[in-house]
Amino acid sequence: MAVLVMCGALILTAAAQTTTQNRSATNAPPQLQTRVLGSGNPVVLLGGGLLGADGWGGVPAVLARTHRVINAQSLAVQYGLEGKALPGSYGLQTEVDALRASLDSTHVDAADIIGMSHGGVTGLLFALQNPR
Repeated sequence: MAVLVMCGALILTAAAQTTTQNRSATNAPPQLQTRVLGSGNPVVLLGGGLLGADGWGGVPAVLARTHRVINAQSLAVQYGLEGKALPGSYGLQTEVDALRASLDSTHVDAADIIGMSHGGVTGLLFALQNPR
């Protein structure tokens, strides 16, 4: 795993393994909204807490030339855009669990994860919990 800090953004690249699990609808964690572009080895982009997925600008389109890009919106930004309050139980682990559920549902077995700001912290926690 390589960690690089630049210009106030944490960029994390890690091989993240996921497994598909059967979950009942009642206890299934929420999933992150995603935009998928391109094909090839998957790379997950996790945006910051202010602009979320839109904070990457043109980066997803450039990466999509050679990769399957999964540009994920954090729950915090998604709830804010929808004018909804975060659940009382919300925390960084909620974001990590939602990322896991999103990758499981899209059948992503391994991916590079790149996160900025809030997304960098989420990506780092995800990688620490999923070291393979």
